[in-house]
Amino acid sequence: NMEIFEAWAETRLNYDNRIPFQFASVELNDSTREIVDSVKGFLDRHKNVRVRLDSHCGTAAPDGVAASFSHIRGLAILSSVCGSDDDGELMRIDRSRVLVRAWGKQISEKVARLDGHR
Repeated sequence: NMEIFEAWAETRLNYDNRIPFQFASVELNDSTREIVDSVKGFLDRHKNVRVRLDSHCGTAAPDGVAASFSHIRGLAILSSVCGSDDDGELMRIDRSRVLVRAWGKQISEKVARLDGHR
């Protein structure tokens, strides 16, 4: 739908849709609020849209925890976008509209290889 495409193009998410975390952290911070609020606002305005959050971690993450670590990061964003029972009904987004896909280190390792860092 062109209307939805144009609405997305008018958000900051069009040119940078990353939600950064501090090194070895699963906590969102104040600098990520604007990005999360953009996602929430977009979903609030376009009730029929669903999004997929691709979460990952850096190449330094130990192999044994990378997948679960990236999954926890994705769930932190999901909770922030969709709210919790404590938030009341103010701009609450149904969780069925947001899919979390945890990639572990797969993305960062591929980028590192493409950039010649590995």
